[in-house]
Amino acid sequence: MSLRSALSRVACWKYWDVVAFVAGSIPPVLLLIAYYGGKHLSRLSGPVVLAAVPLYLLSATLAWRRGDGRLIAGGCAMLMIALILMLPVILASAFLLATCFTGDCV
Repeated sequence: MSLRSALSRVACWKYWDVVAFVAGSIPPVLLLIAYYGGKHLSRLSGPVVLAAVPLYLLSATLAWRRGDGRLIAGGCAMLMIALILMLPVILASAFLLATCFTGDCV
């Protein structure tokens, strides 16, 4: 088996759309667990979210021609929901970083 045929077989896998949906749902699920469960998964959630986003992009790219577009769009929507929920934290961090660069660090 050559490397080219192995990569072709992986790229033609028919469940990449499901992988895209699941990878997109990881950040909102972690946010819901942290909010409603009261459990801080700080050691786990950062690396998991950082791994879920590239996994979503890769699986959505591989599933684009063969996969179910609704599952791909659903995964993207869930990523956007998590991004919108985290937008105040992201903006506050950006403003804090900007004030540090101007010399007004806390």
